[in-house]
Parts: sequence; C-alpha cells; structure tokens
Amino acid sequence: MPDFRNISGGFQVTVYGKEYDDAPIGTPTITKGEKKVLALIQNDNFIKREEIADLLGISVNTVKAFISGLKKKGVLERVGNNKTGHWKINFQTASPQSSKC
Repeated sequence: MPDFRNISGGFQVTVYGKEYDDAPIGTPTITKGEKKVLALIQNDNFIKREEIADLLGISVNTVKAFISGLKKKGVLERVGNNKTGHWKINFQTASPQSSKC
C-alpha cells in the first residue's frame, strides 16, 4: 500500500515492495551479518574491524567482506583515514533497529 504525505507545494508517495521486506523501493537489502556490524558501528563509529570481529566471534576477513558490501550498497562510508577516521552510516533505513531480520 503506497504511503501519501503532504509536503509544502505538493505531495510525496512512497511505494513499498514485498521483495524488500516492505522497505521503500530502492532501499538496499542488508544481510543479518551486515546488520550486526552496523549495530556495532552505530553504537561506536570509531570501532575497529578487529574489535568488531572479536565482539561477533568472526574473522577480520569476514568483517571486511561485510563492510565492503555495505560500502558498495552506499550504506556505509569511511570518513578520514584508517587510523584516525570514523564510520558514517548513510541510510537511516539501514539502521538495524528499523529493519526486519
């Protein structure tokens, strides 16, 4: 069912699709592993890959794969360098709390 909203001077329509678990069309599909990584990054955007691996009990290479996927989907980006930079989540809808598992 489309969602209609009044916006100054017009309106906005959001169309939902079943293939995206009722997320707005165009919202990237995020795997369970990626959701876990995002939850940790959302909690601490300065967290290191090694810390994520330890907390989730997975390898650093698996964390790198999840982060690479999130970057390709445009959900996650690195701001600054690898040593002193931080993570930035680009899509609010990518938040693990707002998406279904």
